[in-house]
Amino acid sequence: MLPSNLLMKYIITISFLFLLTYSHSQNLENIASAKPITLTGFVNAGASFLEDNRAETNFESPIGYMATIGLNLNIYGVLQVPISFTYSDQQTRFQRPSLRTFGISPSYKWITLHAGYRSFNISPLLMSGAQVKGVGLELTPGPFELLIFKGDLTHSYNFGFNTAIIAGNDIDVHKRNSLGARLGIGKGENFIRLSILKVEDDELSGDLLALDTLSIEPQENLGLALSGSISLFDRLTVQTNAAGSALNSDTRSPLIATEGALAQLSDAFMEINESTRYSFTYDASVALRIASWTVGAKYQHVDPNYETLGYVFLQQDIDNYTAFVAGAMFKSKLIVNANIGYQYNNTDDRFGQKDKRVIYNGNVNWSIQPRLQWSAAYNNFNSSGNLSVTEVVDSLQFTTDNVGYSSNVSYSFGPRKSQHSINMNFSSNSFQILKGLKQLSMNTSNN
Repeated sequence: MLPSNLLMKYIITISFLFLLTYSHSQNLENIASAKPITLTGFVNAGASFLEDNRAETNFESPIGYMATIGLNLNIYGVLQVPISFTYSDQQTRFQRPSLRTFGISPSYKWITLHAGYRSFNISPLLMSGAQVKGVGLELTPGPFELLIFKGDLTHSYNFGFNTAIIAGNDIDVHKRNSLGARLGIGKGENFIRLSILKVEDDELSGDLLALDTLSIEPQENLGLALSGSISLFDRLTVQTNAAGSALNSDTRSPLIATEGALAQLSDAFMEINESTRYSFTYDASVALRIASWTVGAKYQHVDPNYETLGYVFLQQDIDNYTAFVAGAMFKSKLIVNANIGYQYNNTDDRFGQKDKRVIYNGNVNWSIQPRLQWSAAYNNFNSSGNLSVTEVVDSLQFTTDNVGYSSNVSYSFGPRKSQHSINMNFSSNSFQILKGLKQLSMNTSNN
């Protein structure tokens, strides 16, 4: 067991939720001068109080507590082996390294290799947080950049609850083969990038009997994305993103005869069948810097059925208009951000009415002194929807309103290699549903 003074020498402040990950590149240029073994560690402890106006609050204890201790073994600055133990009122958890999620990204100068479980940044409109078990190569010589990868796109299906066939069983899903690439030129705020993602399920893999019973069909997807940014006069920045997705929800559906360019595209990338659907998303923003302040606006559109097999989450069927302002005051000790937006659904007029949503949010960060920080945030999400029933000449109108506040105070102390901190957090949230002027439900919670 290590002496306490040696352990404390290497203590660093990191989150107790830190999991086994190799998301940072391992730079081989520094391996010769790196220490063979470095040990760091941390200790966290905390308590919380929750006040909720709902009749049943068994989902979470009113008084909570937790304590975590962890160690991280760093070998030549290339391999990290974190271990942590957490005890709380909710659960006891021991986290250790696992080869099931192992991945490395060694780099030398402008060459980076990826292997194992990796998350690849090709386009936020094509992939968002999805992990790939495979290999990749990334090149960044000068202003040019190239990323290409191939592997199994890890995924799972939402089978719902109380499904007898999966009760107590793990269902092997179709193997999802993926191939992606990003090609770009430029640096900083001046760049243009083209990205492509091709994903295809292996229809002969997985638990075929269970998947057929659950009506889970093999899918195929081709996505293309283009993004660009330009900075004018060192003050004005204009950015845009656009993506299109072609998705076969069932690769075994009958093929559709195509001609011309569409036929060539189908032969080269993805066969078009009766389940194929096309969808698009795009956005554009402009930001103007005035002294230490930035003001701007953004427009975003997402088709009702926009989807790629690499997306974890995306809100569909919206037109979003946002204005924002951000600035620093008092020699950057006080930083302010604020946004206001209007969001509409029913972008292709499928329904009789549009749902309007008004969003306000803002946050403040104040560096009172180097060791004492304070932050606060506010958000207000308001939406109103109309449902017309023409058969009975009647209508229903509902409004939902979600308001939240939060604040945090953090004080750090101790020497650089043995940092300590005390954090105090407060948050308050309310959610209500109105029908006209009548309140149907109301929930408030303070933590």
